[in-house]
Amino acid sequence: MLKKVIKQLLQRQAGVTVFICISCISVAIASPTKLASPTPPIIAHAPALTTPALFINNNTVFPVPDALQPAVLFWYKLFTEHKSDRVIIHDRRNLAVIWHVLELPKDESGTVLFNDSQDLIENTLQKLRTRLKRLASNQKPIDIEDRVILTLAGNNSENLHGAFLKLRTQKGVADRFKEGYAYAIKWHHEIVNILHEEGVPVEVVALPFVESMYNPKACSHAGAAGLWQLMPATARDLGLVVNKNKDERYDVFKATRAAARMLKDNYRMLGSWPLAITAYNYGPYGLKRAIKRIGSRDLMTLIEAYKNDAWGFAAKNFYAEFLAVLQAINNYPSLEINTAYINNSQPVFSEPRFLAQDG
Repeated sequence: MLKKVIKQLLQRQAGVTVFICISCISVAIASPTKLASPTPPIIAHAPALTTPALFINNNTVFPVPDALQPAVLFWYKLFTEHKSDRVIIHDRRNLAVIWHVLELPKDESGTVLFNDSQDLIENTLQKLRTRLKRLASNQKPIDIEDRVILTLAGNNSENLHGAFLKLRTQKGVADRFKEGYAYAIKWHHEIVNILHEEGVPVEVVALPFVESMYNPKACSHAGAAGLWQLMPATARDLGLVVNKNKDERYDVFKATRAAARMLKDNYRMLGSWPLAITAYNYGPYGLKRAIKRIGSRDLMTLIEAYKNDAWGFAAKNFYAEFLAVLQAINNYPSLEINTAYINNSQPVFSEPRFLAQDG
């Protein structure tokens, strides 16, 4: 099983992270005991974000910096708990701050109602922005939501200043992850062998979850395609055939070898695997410029200090998403494999990156 491969590679230790969420008003730490406020949730079915029992933290190839743990935990819960019928409203700079977990409205068949969902999200955002603005100028609480916001802000108006501008929504992907897991189980032995042959850490078997949810037929509106979401020019540079008659980006194993070589080149240029993984999203030359400007190869330093329009939410969170997948694979329970999903021969044209995107 895929998770057994990852378990052999990762040394884990317990981590402690605190999350406070208005819609669940709950604090949880890394222990079997969960503490929850008796206050009813503002939005129906808004579960607390809790810490997994074990947290990968001793892997020397793909370390988890303490400062990155809240982001890793945030994405872990997106992979394992929140399905696509939920939307999380959070602070885009501090992923430990969860304002609301919205349960999207559905029809009798369980299909999410798009227009009603958009209205719910926009109305919730508008009300939250108004509340944050008011509390930034006057910290006197008028209800329980105010009190939780002030607690998150440390009762410091400076922390509330501009908070209404930092709101971001993220749709859950746990159901997509389960579907992708079916593909991963099918191919992981061959993919791990290719990564090993190319001299790439085999933990990289988790990266296609971040890129395409392991859908080999995924293609983006930007032109990236296949399991590894390679752009046409990049794929050609890596030795793949991409023309009107043939596109080897959709060949799982050829694309895997090409992606492994790309990652190995990133590592040679940048000197660490966290940077190599980040460069898979941001580009190695862009990351090299960031390193030169900041004067550090430490990823957390770059995340916090580097300023560039292209260095946005997606690039800053890419490594955290990757780490979250490793943790999800390591802890994920046995799955009922959706063979219909595996055998679906229809091409999929969609935006395959369900996770961190700028905007």
